[in-house]
Amino acid sequence: MTIIDRYLLGSFAKSLAICFLSLTGLYLVIDAFSNLDEFLLYSERGGGIFRVLAEYYGARILAFFDLTSSVLALIAAIFTLTWLQRHNEMTALLAAGIPKSRLIRPLIGGVLAVSLLAIANREIVIPQFQDRLTRNAQDWYGDHGQSLEGRRDHETQIFMEGRSTFANESRILAPRFRLPPGLRQFGKQIVAANAYYQAPQEGRPGGYLFR
Repeated sequence: MTIIDRYLLGSFAKSLAICFLSLTGLYLVIDAFSNLDEFLLYSERGGGIFRVLAEYYGARILAFFDLTSSVLALIAAIFTLTWLQRHNEMTALLAAGIPKSRLIRPLIGGVLAVSLLAIANREIVIPQFQDRLTRNAQDWYGDHGQSLEGRRDHETQIFMEGRSTFANESRILAPRFRLPPGLRQFGKQIVAANAYYQAPQEGRPGGYLFR
């Protein structure tokens, strides 16, 4: 890696960081003030408002990066080239015999690095915070029932319905699971007062316990 490559990558990284921090800060300010009443209420149970904000927005910043990573990489690359041209550095580099394609090469590498980081964030990091991302500021602790739309489990072909869900208990109220033809020996459907999700353990897959 030459000095020019390090210089361009450094400018690209700085531009990317500035754009990401600016957009993230704008998002946090607008969203936090829109839900300030809820956060103040949850702070009494969650050990302080700063802890609640950290728990709520920690995962959402990762999701925000996933949504904006491609745009941020494009803006950072354009800003880097514009900065070179504005300060006549582009002219000096071209006069030294360095073609434009050679100048773009480290920026392409930077964009690819951002893309790989976004993929790792989407496939590895974000799934670990799936429970937090499914809750909103109005029901952060999952105390209130949320409506459940019927959906089919693509692995078992069981169609799952229910009155509402409670995230804090991993519970479905008044569940009704319609069984596919391959499981009709157990009946056409399974109903109960509640269904609690049980995480997978050794020798037993994950699923719902009807009570």
